[in-house]
Amino acid sequence: DLTGIDIVMECTGRGRRVLLVEDNRELRNYMAGIFSREGYRIGEAVDGEEGWGMVESFRPDMVVTDLMMPRLSGMDLIKRIRTRSDYRTIPVLLLTARADNETREEAHQLGADSFLSKPFDDKELLAITRNLLSLKAREKELELDLQQARRIQEHLLPTELPKLDGLNLAAFYQPMDKVGGDLYDFIQMSDGSLGLFVGDVSGHGIPAALLASAVKMTLSAFGMRFTSPAEMLEYMNESLYGRTADNFLSCSCARIEPDARQMVYAQGGHPPAMLLRGGRVYWHEAQGTWLGI
Repeated sequence: DLTGIDIVMECTGRGRRVLLVEDNRELRNYMAGIFSREGYRIGEAVDGEEGWGMVESFRPDMVVTDLMMPRLSGMDLIKRIRTRSDYRTIPVLLLTARADNETREEAHQLGADSFLSKPFDDKELLAITRNLLSLKAREKELELDLQQARRIQEHLLPTELPKLDGLNLAAFYQPMDKVGGDLYDFIQMSDGSLGLFVGDVSGHGIPAALLASAVKMTLSAFGMRFTSPAEMLEYMNESLYGRTADNFLSCSCARIEPDARQMVYAQGGHPPAMLLRGGRVYWHEAQGTWLGI
């Protein structure tokens, strides 16, 4: 786990591992001296092939690589690093005497985080290194926050499906991002009927997830008050209006009576429900627009 201590280490260089991939021994020794004086731990490789082996064994926090090298070039080394999920976030600084736009564009597309033209100043080398490591530390923090947000969001979904005689239920949930605005819920009514809600907040990521959480809280607090799906959506719209920061909610709400084999259905701008009967699909179009706008 990333802690405050880790972030400080990212910024000062103490204990951070930097892999130097450079076929020129004098330049490699020069860079090793610069980083060592700042407290970095150094790994060295004479070409891209050896550098790839060091990535796996040394586990660097950052890679500084030359562009033109025997056996495996800097470009090819970056490509290998970016194709491995466990190394994909390692920052890579590319050293090159070729500062043309075509080379830079190709390296950017392959995943180089920054460039430094030869000859370079040691202060510039250290400044770029600190900036890249600090940026990656913040990205790790954000990644941990997103993972925690996803766990929280998953706990807002039903942990098990309701069991009612004469009714079989199934559900599948797979967000596009780590967190998102999709949700579904069930509401057990006192008269034995079952309320069903499916919704999708516009947009993606944390803003959509926050609004989806608000929708879930509204359902939990007030859902049992309504026996009419249309009235439920009307109340939801009033609750969201002016509070969505330009987002909106599309949803479907239904009340299912298993004994009567009846479903009352209302739609708020969501794709229509499908009924499969006798091998045929019937689309249940219902009038209604998005909620919260």
